[in-house]
Formats: sequence, structure tokens, C-alpha cells
Amino acid sequence: MSTREGGASSSAGSHKVDVARLLAAAWFETARAFTEQWDPVRATEGAYSALLHFEGGAFASLTYSGYAAFRFR
Repeated sequence: MSTREGGASSSAGSHKVDVARLLAAAWFETARAFTEQWDPVRATEGAYSALLHFEGGAFASLTYSGYAAFRFR
């Protein structure tokens, strides 16, 4: 799958990684991540999940989905 500029991982994901790094006070050693595009109307991924393992043993799980919809009457 190819992603285009402005998807969930590039627009929000990088900021969550920065916050996780700040809280862990370390660089991450390994990362495993997945993105997906479940809406054919959108030209990029709308959800991601990542697991980061930091120096010193801390780890973080980051998840985001932009597919939820709220309907107000």
C-alpha cells in the first residue's frame, strides 16, 4: 500500500512518538507499526498502530483511528 502526504501516521503519529519519547526519557530501540486504508474514498491511511521499545526497557503502544463518526441530531 502506498500512502500519500497528510495521512494519520504522518500528521498525528509523529507527535505521539515525540510524547512517548519524552515520557520514556529515552530513544526507542525497536519499532513495529502497521497502517491501513479502510475507506476507498480517502486517498491515504486513516489508522495506525505501533509498538515502541525504548532503551532501558520501557515500551509504548500507540494507536489511532480516524474512522469514527459522531452523529448529532
